[in-house]
Amino acid sequence: DVVMAALGHRGRALEFATEEMRADPQVVLAAVERDAEGLQYASEGLKQDFDFMVHVSKINFRALRHASQDLLSNKVFALEVISREADALQYFSVDLRGDRQVVTAAVKLDGSTLEFAAEELQRDRSIVLTAVREDGCALEFASAKLRKDWYIVLTAVEQNA
Repeated sequence: DVVMAALGHRGRALEFATEEMRADPQVVLAAVERDAEGLQYASEGLKQDFDFMVHVSKINFRALRHASQDLLSNKVFALEVISREADALQYFSVDLRGDRQVVTAAVKLDGSTLEFAAEELQRDRSIVLTAVREDGCALEFASAKLRKDWYIVLTAVEQNA
């Protein structure tokens, strides 16, 4: 009860909890609700648990920075999380930030997530067009060549009109 009360004020208090409490999903979720950084003190088992981490991402997607590398390299997990929070793209592996399907899912929801895509996809006309159709300001993250593409620029300007 004392730890739960402490977590009510500061999620990072999980650092001082017992191993048993760090492995308790309810305790960790309480920590993440207060502070995404609290997840760093959770058990490795929870940080690797697909369903648990999907739930965490719904509460505070920024906690994903402390998820297991296996999950952050898992395309199914990425698509599940990104379907609700496109900005989560920034926490996934380099390979997934270069994956056409993953990046397309993100930029369809929030064009500005093009910022987190691999350079190769920032040079991809189709991906950039999808991004600027959603958010004209995403043009900022397109390659220099595509920022000179008349149709892409026009699409971006019209989207922001």
